[in-house]
Amino acid sequence: MKSDPRCIELLGRPASKIKAYGEPTSNKWARARPIAHTVEVDKFGTMHFRMHFHVEGTEAKGIVYVHMTKTKDDKELVYDVLSLNVPGEPILYLENRAGEAGVKGKVGKMFGVQWR
Repeated sequence: MKSDPRCIELLGRPASKIKAYGEPTSNKWARARPIAHTVEVDKFGTMHFRMHFHVEGTEAKGIVYVHMTKTKDDKELVYDVLSLNVPGEPILYLENRAGEAGVKGKVGKMFGVQWR
């Protein structure tokens, strides 16, 4: 995300100023914000991992949505959708298995966290 020029253009320069954080809590002093996520298995045995988190740059704020799947035969999670939604702008699909952008395939790092 931070290295994608399209995200930097939407959120604002420099990329080092882009922050990612979880959901707000009722405690105004809390520093750790939980990231909203769900893991479920459908009737075909495919595991679906979904999460979203907030991002903020110098010019705009947005929400990143992630949907990853892992079939019985797969060894790793695969991106179905990775998108950035900034209010007032079209949704930016970084990964979209169903259409617009090509899928890179295997899990990589996102904001310094490797998802497996």
